[in-house]
Amino acid sequence: METKPPRAVVVVDLETTGLDPQVHHIWEIAVRRIEPNGEVSPTFSAFVEHDTSLIADLPESFQQDHSRRYDPDHALSAAALADHLRFLLRRDDGGHRPTLFGAVVSFDAGFLERLLDGPLWDHRTRCAEALTYGFLGYDPGGLANCLAALRLPPNGSAHTAAGDVDAAYRIWRHITRDRPVLN
Repeated sequence: METKPPRAVVVVDLETTGLDPQVHHIWEIAVRRIEPNGEVSPTFSAFVEHDTSLIADLPESFQQDHSRRYDPDHALSAAALADHLRFLLRRDDGGHRPTLFGAVVSFDAGFLERLLDGPLWDHRTRCAEALTYGFLGYDPGGLANCLAALRLPPNGSAHTAAGDVDAAYRIWRHITRDRPVLN
C-alpha cells in the first residue's frame, strides 16, 4: 500500500548561473508533480533563456557543463517558464498550495520566488537530503550519497535538472511509500 501525500508535492531542480537569486538566472529547470491522489505527472524539463555572460561566475566544471548542454534555440523565455510553473504550482483540489521538494530546495525556492514574484507553494518546503537524514538517523551527505545510503540506483544524469529531479523523486517515493500520513 502506498501512502498518498495530503497535498500535492512538486519536485523541482534548477541549474543556475550562480548562487545569488537577485543577480543570477535559471538556465535549466525540471519539475515533477505528485497529486494528493498519488497520480504523478511526467517530468517537465526545459532550458531557460538567460544572460550567458553570468556563466563566467561559475566554477570551470559548471561552465563546461553549461557549454556542452545548453541549447539557446530550444530555451523558453522566463515569462513562458513562469506561466508553465504557475500551472505546475497550482493549488490542489482541496485548495492547498503544494509542498516544494528537492535537493537543497531552499536554494531553488529563492530563484523561483524571484521569477514568480513570490512563492506559490506551501511555506514548509522539504529537502531530499534532510528527509534522508531523518529517515536514516545520520547525514549521508549530498544527493548521490543519499541514493547510495538508501540503496537506490545512482543518478545517471547527476547535476542536470532532470536527473536531480528524478533522484529526489525516487528518494521521496522510497521514504514515503507504505508509511502512514500523520496529520
